[in-house]
Amino acid sequence: MSQEAEQIIRSIPLQNLHSGLFPHSRPKLQLPSLFLPETTPAEQHLHAWVEECDRVTQAVEERDTETKKFDDWYRENYLRRQPPGMMESTLLSPSKRK
Repeated sequence: MSQEAEQIIRSIPLQNLHSGLFPHSRPKLQLPSLFLPETTPAEQHLHAWVEECDRVTQAVEERDTETKKFDDWYRENYLRRQPPGMMESTLLSPSKRK
């Protein structure tokens, strides 16, 4: 092919009549840059965990004492008044006299 013909061919832009039918690439997703907050020192995290564990331990101890108080009250006000056999499930029904 002569150089003149090659120059003419190169100057003509190539266009495909069916290019609209081809799938197009997706546009690149533009995301804003991500800025992470500055990390806190480990000592602060540990201090917060120690405080939380202390609060949980205190709440468990308070619940145990409240449960013990209720059990004592229940034993004094209800169970003490029940017949002895009823608590051990050995309550005997009265028998008929012969």
